[in-house]
Parts: sequence; structure tokens; C-alpha cells
Amino acid sequence: MRFRSNIAVDGLAAWEEQSWVGRKIRMGAVKFEVVKPKTRCLATHANPETGERDLPILTTLIQKIGQEAPTFAVAMLPSGAGGQIRVGDQVTLVD
Repeated sequence: MRFRSNIAVDGLAAWEEQSWVGRKIRMGAVKFEVVKPKTRCLATHANPETGERDLPILTTLIQKIGQEAPTFAVAMLPSGAGGQIRVGDQVTLVD
């Protein structure tokens, strides 16, 4: 809930999606261009139920995981005709 992802993908290694930047992926019948890493903001420190800042998420991402910027997820743009994606659709890299 803290990261409010639009799409969550199971079965990936931690931060595997970061290697997709500059590439295209397909989810079901829809192609996406993966354009950049998503840098997170202080909103991730806030408890989604109370609004209180209770966890140092950005500090943890930077210090413990060795990231230069607190990233979590990637920005994508639809490429091509569009369509629908559904829960359970395969996610594959496209050449």
C-alpha cells in the first residue's frame, strides 16, 4: 500500500525490473516501453492508514540496498495499439 503500484508482477528477482529500462515488455496483448526508474518520495514513510511517518523507507533503500536514488518500480508507456491487461497475464521482454 505504501508504494501504490499500478501493476505488480510476481516471480521477479528484487529490482529485476530496473534492468528493463530502455527495453520493451509485453503484458498479455499490450506492449510497453520501459522509460525510466521510479524515484520514490517521502510519502512512502507514511502509514497508509494513519498518515503518520513511521518507517524510514527511503533511507533503507539508499543505505541498506546500495541504491544511489530511492527507486522502486519503473515508469512505462504503452507502445502500439493498446488493449487490456488482466490479472494472470504473462510478462515478457520483447526485442
